[in-house]
Amino acid sequence: MPIRHELYETVDLEQMAIKRLRTFEPAEGYIVCNSYGKDSCTVEHLCNKAGVKYESHHSHTGLDAPELIYFGRSQFPNTIIHPPLETIGQLIIKKGVPPTRRAAYCCEFLKENLPCSSGRRVVLGVRWAESVKRSGRRPVEQCFRDNTKTYINPIVEWTDEELWEYIDAEGIPVCEGYRRGKKRYGCIGCPKMGAKKMMEDFLEYPKYYDRFMRIFEKAWPVTHRLSQRTGKARKLIFNSAQEMMDWWLNEKTHEGDPDQTLLFE
Repeated sequence: MPIRHELYETVDLEQMAIKRLRTFEPAEGYIVCNSYGKDSCTVEHLCNKAGVKYESHHSHTGLDAPELIYFGRSQFPNTIIHPPLETIGQLIIKKGVPPTRRAAYCCEFLKENLPCSSGRRVVLGVRWAESVKRSGRRPVEQCFRDNTKTYINPIVEWTDEELWEYIDAEGIPVCEGYRRGKKRYGCIGCPKMGAKKMMEDFLEYPKYYDRFMRIFEKAWPVTHRLSQRTGKARKLIFNSAQEMMDWWLNEKTHEGDPDQTLLFE
């Protein structure tokens, strides 16, 4: 069980998370966002131990690893699955360019827009140890897109070591890939992970590479049309699906692009 020994006190991380969940429990219960990853598995386990009322929801992106989907549907049969507002293929064809690290427009449509979460208290498995960006998150915070929504982050302070210590001590089931050495699961081909990780994903899951190539076959001609917003020629023009893929997998080709948010319609 993860116990943190600090200068003037000893902190029981499980009890701190449970107290947080009980303190902010709303009468209607929480919405728990379950990605099927190790953090989500831990959060649902803690919600059950805390005895709080909640509904579990999963945003189906269409880009998760197959073993993660199989694991989640077997372990969380009561989790409500939501299809994306638009598929990644529809988004890329509409925009005429795939998402990039600087302009990952896909997250809003594939993962972050659960209509049922508006006006609710939402439990997430966010942790400071996951990334520099997440290190600024707070245990309780208001959603910046929807000020009627409040996020509760019960394990935000936990390190990777403390998380795994708790998973092993409690016997929490997690997806088999973690036991093979996978550090985390995310959308296959996510540009936020960098070109190297994208290529590693496509080597492990080649059918997803083929899927993106089929999408790019439909998307590259869009770049030859005038921008609907400005009526002018687009800043990026591709002449084949392979050219679009090569550009996407080479970070240096689009690191210096001027404000990429303007590229997307």
